[in-house]
Amino acid sequence: MKDNVFSLTNYAKIRNEERRIKFLKGIDRKKIQTYYKEFITPSISHMSLLQRFLVDGFFMDVLFLYFVLGVDASRRCMMGEDQDEVIEKTLEYNLYKIPAMATQTNLHQYIDDWELHGIFVLAEEIAASWLLEGIQYGIKQRKMRLL
Repeated sequence: MKDNVFSLTNYAKIRNEERRIKFLKGIDRKKIQTYYKEFITPSISHMSLLQRFLVDGFFMDVLFLYFVLGVDASRRCMMGEDQDEVIEKTLEYNLYKIPAMATQTNLHQYIDDWELHGIFVLAEEIAASWLLEGIQYGIKQRKMRLL
């Protein structure tokens, strides 16, 4: 009898991961490279190799997370909400994730507090930029009925 029962939470996790992978395929790799060359590389070039490695991974996690959040938020834009308001609300509700992600990657162990503050400021800028990219991508995909 137990074999016939399945968990909806497991199904939701699998479905969300599949959607996330589908959304991430929509990121323009050239935009990421350009963004890295212009903003991120100059900001972290003075760090040691280990610190740059950790910060690079952290920034990519932030970028991917906020791109996916943007694609999800594009649904609200398509339903008539103002795009600026959607961006503001999404950032307001999700900016707490940045310090949590930094804790997961143990940045505080390898980077001093002042540098960590600068990294958080840059991460917030990445979040806002890539949230907008995700919204724009999501709107295009929804107009073509691909999402």
